[in-house]
Amino acid sequence: MHDLISDLAQYVGGEFFHFFEEGGDQKIPDKVRHLSFSKDKLDVPKRYLSQVWTFLPFKDSNSSRQFDSLTDNDFNSVIPMFERIRVLSLSSYPISTLPSTIGNLKHLRYLNLSYTRIQELPSSTGCLYNLQVLLLAHCDCLTSLPKDLENLTDLHHLDVTGAPLVEMPPNFGRLKLLRHLTTFIVGKSTGSRISELGALSQLHGLLSIVNLQNVIDATEASGANLMMKTFIDELVFEWTNDVHNLSKEAIVLYNLQPHKNLKRLEIENYGGRTFPEWLGNPLFSNLVSVQLIGCISCLTLPPLGQLNSLKTLLIAKMTWLERVGLEFYGNTNSPFRVLEVLTFKDMHRWKEWLQIDIEECFPSLEELHIQNCPKLTGNLPQRLSSLNKLVIAKCSINSLPRVPMLRELELFDCDELMSLPTEMMQGNEHISKVSIYNCSSLKYVPALGLPIRLESLYIGKCRNLKLYPEEHMIEHLHLEDSCDSLIILSLSSFSWLRHLHIQGCPNLGSLSISNEFTEELYHLEKIQLKDCPNLVFFPYGGLRTPNLQVLSISNCKKLAPQKEWGLHEMLSLSYFGIEGELTGLESFPDEGLLPACLTDLHIMGLEDLTSLNHDGLQHLVALKNLVIEGCSMLEFLPSQGLPGSLSNLIIADCPLLVPLCQFETGAYWPLIAHIPNKDIKKHKINDLQLDCSNNEPLCPVRTEFFLGGLAIPCRAFLCSGEKL
Repeated sequence: MHDLISDLAQYVGGEFFHFFEEGGDQKIPDKVRHLSFSKDKLDVPKRYLSQVWTFLPFKDSNSSRQFDSLTDNDFNSVIPMFERIRVLSLSSYPISTLPSTIGNLKHLRYLNLSYTRIQELPSSTGCLYNLQVLLLAHCDCLTSLPKDLENLTDLHHLDVTGAPLVEMPPNFGRLKLLRHLTTFIVGKSTGSRISELGALSQLHGLLSIVNLQNVIDATEASGANLMMKTFIDELVFEWTNDVHNLSKEAIVLYNLQPHKNLKRLEIENYGGRTFPEWLGNPLFSNLVSVQLIGCISCLTLPPLGQLNSLKTLLIAKMTWLERVGLEFYGNTNSPFRVLEVLTFKDMHRWKEWLQIDIEECFPSLEELHIQNCPKLTGNLPQRLSSLNKLVIAKCSINSLPRVPMLRELELFDCDELMSLPTEMMQGNEHISKVSIYNCSSLKYVPALGLPIRLESLYIGKCRNLKLYPEEHMIEHLHLEDSCDSLIILSLSSFSWLRHLHIQGCPNLGSLSISNEFTEELYHLEKIQLKDCPNLVFFPYGGLRTPNLQVLSISNCKKLAPQKEWGLHEMLSLSYFGIEGELTGLESFPDEGLLPACLTDLHIMGLEDLTSLNHDGLQHLVALKNLVIEGCSMLEFLPSQGLPGSLSNLIIADCPLLVPLCQFETGAYWPLIAHIPNKDIKKHKINDLQLDCSNNEPLCPVRTEFFLGGLAIPCRAFLCSGEKL
């Protein structure tokens, strides 16, 4: 669709528009007025530059270095030629200076220098009397604007987002036609004072006022006249100092009262003890978002519950706040009636959250995030009928609210939490994801509290947690460093399981399927077993997983692959990985162990392995990728050779085998020479560097491949000289 629009635009533009691309038709129409190009050289014939009105670079989204070969001198020689230019964009070019001759471009309306290395604008910029748009976003080296910027009285749009400006130039209030100003920086002594904003009555959209600690006279803030700026709908007030003048900052914020049309407000690093009365006034009926960040001295919150349109609220880094009291709700019978997302974050002294005595305080709340509030112990709102997502991290909470509509539950670093109350999700048929991590005291997740159908259950670093064997339709089960009491995991209880990941369960001895369970595990596609030292048994009679695509076993020293598992009958199995110590395993794989459909085989860290078994490899007619790493005793390859279907072979950190596989000189070289991509290294795969300077070896790059939507770690192979 993009190409069609581009072609249509070029057709309509006719001879007046030209896209100058490298390798294409270099003929430029004589009538060209609007020129864009995608290349790293400014070799456009000079006679065309004097007549163009528009000069726009086209940056290829696939290239981040397209313009790096150009220098300041390239542009300094070209800019004086733009005699009639109206629109000039040098965005993303690596330029650090502009020539003073830019001030001669009297017709210039639009100048874009965003994402350049520009350090300062020449003083002649103040002579661009017709300039309407000046874009300086993310000019990371730009610290000041020209003093004569006041002369650009036609300026409508000034974007200095991300530029480290120290102040605004003098007499900034003369730019009375400004409609969009992203940031106003209050200077310490020179430059424009905050009162210069008072004359800019046409400002629209977002305005950030930063370095408010530099306001000398607190009453001067009223001169900004924000209350009369009806088109500003988003405001950011930011102090950047570490030492606060509490009384002065309180007066400044009071005098910065905005117009009631405001939609979004952010206050950051404010040092006053209280917030002004206007914050929370129900007259701000359009306010949908409030963020209070780093207001370290405030002891109470404003009555934000009175804001009838408030949808998102973030309160963070309020160091001295110990209690969220009744004043937070305000004087209303239905506080926070449309609030959808509420976040408390990094509140290190917050201990208590008082609840108002009404039927439901947050009737529309969909997400509640409480993060890094270590002294908060409980008393959360108990009636959250609309809550979809609950996230609690690094808190001392020991009780949870009833959330009948919950879809996602995330609990992290809650050391005081001992169990999930049964009534918490009683009757909940909507929850799909539960993640519990590092809750060291958690012992119970009541089976009755979980719904029958669950998309994902992740449990990590919960050593004391006990699992119940009741039937659940869980699709993704991830156990990591958890459930030390788990000895037998019955797969019969998870007949809907698609992905199973078990890691660091020290006492797990077996995976089982009960005799009463007669069905196959049709949905199971991926099994990953890691760091389970006592895992010995797979289900009697095989896995019964006809659609299994991935099986990975790592550091399970008692779990040697057996033909009885039935892997050879799994017609969907594409990836098999075995890693870690398996005492006594000298030859691998056994005959008939693996299915003929296997495409990827990884053998890693088998210290007793001495040979690859031809009888177990010969029937692998679909095998494409073979990785052998860290097998210190491995010395013998099958004399009959490896499967002819192989496309990629890595042998790494196998000190006996690597010398035998060296290019042309190794004894096994004739057996592997036919494989298109090979990498034979002494080092571990993780230590290999991308180096395509050698003639023969391929260059592995750690990446993933996808099987039926599953991301599987592997290696992407590149032959020498092949481009990434």
